[in-house]
Formats: sequence, C-alpha cells, structure tokens
Amino acid sequence: MPFTFVDIEKRKSRVIGLFFALIVLFYFLTAYLALFLTESIYGGGLVLPPLKNTLFILAVAFFAALAHWLISINNLMERLLRALGAEPPEEKDAYHQLFKNIVEEVSIAIGGRPLKAVVIPSAAMNAFALEDFNRQAVIGVTEGLLARLSRPQIEAVTAHEAGHIVGGDCLSASVASALAEVYEVILEKLASLIRGAGARGLFLLALLYVLLRLVSFISLVLRFFISRQREYRADAVGVRLTRNPISLAEALQLISDGWRGEGGLGAKIETIFIVNPALNRFDETNGFFADVFSTHPPVQKRIAVLAAMAHLDEKTLEENIKNFKRVAPIAEAEISVKQKNIPRLWLALIDSQWQGPLPAADLGKLTAFRPDTWVRLQNEEAVKPAYEYEELIRLFKKSQAGQEKKTPLCPHCRAP
Repeated sequence: MPFTFVDIEKRKSRVIGLFFALIVLFYFLTAYLALFLTESIYGGGLVLPPLKNTLFILAVAFFAALAHWLISINNLMERLLRALGAEPPEEKDAYHQLFKNIVEEVSIAIGGRPLKAVVIPSAAMNAFALEDFNRQAVIGVTEGLLARLSRPQIEAVTAHEAGHIVGGDCLSASVASALAEVYEVILEKLASLIRGAGARGLFLLALLYVLLRLVSFISLVLRFFISRQREYRADAVGVRLTRNPISLAEALQLISDGWRGEGGLGAKIETIFIVNPALNRFDETNGFFADVFSTHPPVQKRIAVLAAMAHLDEKTLEENIKNFKRVAPIAEAEISVKQKNIPRLWLALIDSQWQGPLPAADLGKLTAFRPDTWVRLQNEEAVKPAYEYEELIRLFKKSQAGQEKKTPLCPHCRAP
C-alpha cells in the first residue's frame, strides 16, 4: 500500500481535526455577528465587540462545537445504517449468505479485521463502507447489486469497500456524513422557525440560516474532495486483494449504467457509495469545478485505469460488458441438456426455497411467482429470471390482461 499505518493515522487525524475546526468556526461567526449587530443597533453605529467579549465568544463556540461533535458521533454507525435502511443478511436468503461469505473472505485477506455485512433492500445497484470510533466496520450492498452482478464482480466491489477501511479514509467519510445529517436537521428546524418568527427575530434567524448554509456548503465541498481522491486508492486496494481488475471495471460500468439509487439511497451522504447515487454532471468531468463540486471521480476514468492494470484495451472491455449475461451468483456453470417430446417442468426459487418441478401453467398459479423470480428447467442447471422465457412471460400477460392501462409495465416482459 502507498501509505504506512502512521501516515494513515496522521492523515485521518488531520481530516477529523479540520471538520471540528469548521464547527468551531460556525459557532464563533454566528455568536460574533449576533453580538456585533446587537452592539451596533443599541450603540448607535457600527461597533466591533471588544477583545474580551471576542475571546469569551470563542470559548463558548468551542464548547458548543464540542457538544455538536459529541452528538454527531454518538451512535454514529447505528444512525447512518438507520438512515440508509440497511439490515443484517437474512439467514435463509442465498444471496445474502453469499455476500456475507465474501465479506468474511475479504476480512481474512486484510489481516483479520472484523467486518460486518449489511444489505439495503433496494433494487438500486450500489455499495458502501462505514466505520466509527469504536473500530466497527461495515460493508453494505443493495439487493439490486446482489441480483445483477456475478460473484467475481461482487467480490471486487466488496474488496474496493474494504480498501476504504484499510486505507483510513472510511472513518472521516462516516464522520462527515454524520455531521451533514446534523446540519440538515438544524437547517430544517431553522426554516420552520423563520416561517413562524416575528419581525424582530426574523433577521437574526435568517442570518443564522445563511451562516449555517455557508458552513454546510464548505463542509460539502470538503466531503466531495475527500471522496473524489479516496476512490482511486480504494480501487487500487481492491485490485490488490482480488488480483482481478477486470471484474471491478465491469462492476463499475454495470453500476453506472443502471439505477444507482437516486432519490432512494442516503440523501446527503452520497459520498460513502462506490458510485454517486445521484446524477451529478461534474462527476464525469475534469477540471477545477469538477474537483470542487463532484463526489466521485469519472467512472470512465476509473475504468480506464483498471483496464490498463489488466493490459486490456477499452474496446475489448466494452465488448465484454456488452456481451455480459447476468447469471445468478449462486448458480454453477451449466451445460444444458434438452430432451425432446417431454413436457417441460420448471422449478422456481420462492422464499429461498425451490418450488416444483411444475408445468408452466401450475407455476403461474403460485402467489409469489413474478417476472423476476429465479427459475430453472428440470434436469438443467441454468438459473435465469422468469422474464427471459417467452413461455413464462405469456403467463403474466394472460393473468394481467386488461390491466395494462392501470399498472406500469415491466421493462423486460411488458406485463404489469
């Protein structure tokens, strides 16, 4: 790794110290301006507060910032996981257990550092890592990522997130996200107070709101800068752990091409994800404004770096992505054996249990059977979603006839 343990700890301490100084600055400016306006109004002109009062304000700001800091880091992990809606892996879910096993393997690869696996029940494709001051470390993914990526790609994504933890930047990102959450709560309450305030208190509340917006903006820019730089390092660590830059490149491309979770994943804490859930035009550009206002480096640039590691040209990688066919990560490599003149019998994976074998007509009668249910033919090992079989698509269209105008259509089978 490019950093020693001492370097990592020094850098982590500097970043956390910078966040704390930012909070002190906010409280100091707020109190100082309030005192300045008060003395100017009652003193009959613009009067700067005396040095004694200024030092007193600085001391008060320090202790107010300390209280703010302690509130932010209290139950830091639990609050962020709750904000994300993340849950522990389910014991009966084969995909969840697969991911849990991968996290345990990565934990061993980084020297036995305990890692906890969590899953966000969302169809989006994304992943994240968190750490707190108690050295708790969490790696999480969405349900959509588990369902759409292959095992090597999930391993590469997990290794990338582990790279944030061993690289020492995960704690600062987690703290920054927690502080951002506190800022948003205060801003919402201030906005509510401004709407109900009288003429006298309105000016001071509005000034406080503008100041908090300014400090929140500075904090946001700082978080963006930290996130943009740390992604390259985590990519490099992930490759070191898996020796598979191609799978990480493929995973990044597939994640960026799909729905990453905009509007549904961690609003205001998007910097913790492997790819920004929200679409930000600065994320895919370079230059001063991109460096300041983007949460992540350009995905295509990250992919180009990974392709170069594998000595693979971008055109070949693009063809690999184009021809990529998703297979259930829990499925084995298959050799199809078709039998003629024998009725086709199906098995469906419902509630982590295989149901069947059943004829297609009986399969359609199962209450939990949907277009995205994993199915396979009897005597075959290939596992695919039901919408990939025309014979099964007809079941959904037939059972939902007449509802097309009322219900959104599935993008795969065009059935409700």
